[in-house]
Amino acid sequence: MSEHMLLPEVDFCAFDLETTGLSNFSRIVEVGAVRFRLEAVHDRFSELVHPGRSIPEVVIGIHGITDTMVAGAAAAPEVIDRFFEFADGCVLVAHNAAFDSGIMATELHRAGLEPPEPLILDTIALARRFLPRLPSYGLGALSRDLGIGRPRKHRALEDAEACRRIFERTVLSVPEWQGRPLDLLADAAGGCTLRYRPQAPSDLPPGMEAILAALERRGDVVVVYRGGSKGTVPRRLSPVSVYSAGGHCYMEARCHVDNVTKSFRVDRIASVELWED
Repeated sequence: MSEHMLLPEVDFCAFDLETTGLSNFSRIVEVGAVRFRLEAVHDRFSELVHPGRSIPEVVIGIHGITDTMVAGAAAAPEVIDRFFEFADGCVLVAHNAAFDSGIMATELHRAGLEPPEPLILDTIALARRFLPRLPSYGLGALSRDLGIGRPRKHRALEDAEACRRIFERTVLSVPEWQGRPLDLLADAAGGCTLRYRPQAPSDLPPGMEAILAALERRGDVVVVYRGGSKGTVPRRLSPVSVYSAGGHCYMEARCHVDNVTKSFRVDRIASVELWED
């Protein structure tokens, strides 16, 4: 898609994710999306996702999605694949796009899938650029201040619809928007990608550099772990992410012994080195 296309000719897809938490290692529990051109909605997408773990009660209190609701749902890779089929040829739009794109990038990396490379626009950045001096740029506050109504419930499709309306209201505020090219928006609010970028938590201990190297090259490590049911027998792991929680640093990785993705406390790793085929 050329960034020189005029805005009325561009297909957009506003999307939103509901998750098990607020960090990039959280799991997706719902994907919602609206495919549209400016001033014309074309289609909608909504699907629950089985996160592979229990949904914390505190998060259920936000979006209302329970373990029972997702019990028969497909896993993230399958749902994400259907979402990208739905959004094929579109410029993606999200509110606080760095969060949603980061979650999706981690899910794709976790599944060993190559990410697509769509243009992703952030409605927060757009609104700040073209609607300056508003008191707040949160989804609810913008919906209220722009007179489009807050979502009745905090679910993915409803939030995606609110994102679409904020996007349209922002773009339509630009003088002579019908003759403006897509790169006007890309320059103001692009930059997010679906490329997984592992980041070391500040408390990652020295000597654990092999974990980050494996993440960068999508390789494996051999770990001796002081904990768990396998004892201190060396085990081959495929790292997915590193993160901090509850005052500890963790590595999320797929264990080749039982082919299950688990979290390992880094301070219980006695030794780690890159796996060499």
